[in-house]
Amino acid sequence: MTLYPLLVWIFSVIAVIYIQLRYARANYPSTWQWKLTLFLSGFSCGAMGSVAFLHQTAAWRALLLMTAFSGIFAGLGFTFLTPYNMQNFIPKRDDHSNT
Repeated sequence: MTLYPLLVWIFSVIAVIYIQLRYARANYPSTWQWKLTLFLSGFSCGAMGSVAFLHQTAAWRALLLMTAFSGIFAGLGFTFLTPYNMQNFIPKRDDHSNT
């Protein structure tokens, strides 16, 4: 494993954490812009992870397929599952209460 793909993957993990926290602070809005941002950040993290760990051992076709599938899987996970689980740590605010 070379250092450059590993550093790019670590940067993408940090970016995903930052975007997830911004999404939580924005009170989990259900807009397509946020869903697209969450999906693309998850996709980049999954794709960079597969490139970082498989780029020297896999053939280019297998690497392309693994990159696409891991990116899609991570993108969907970070779009739908992670915000749902994050609400246990950073609960959704009820902005319509009169208290």
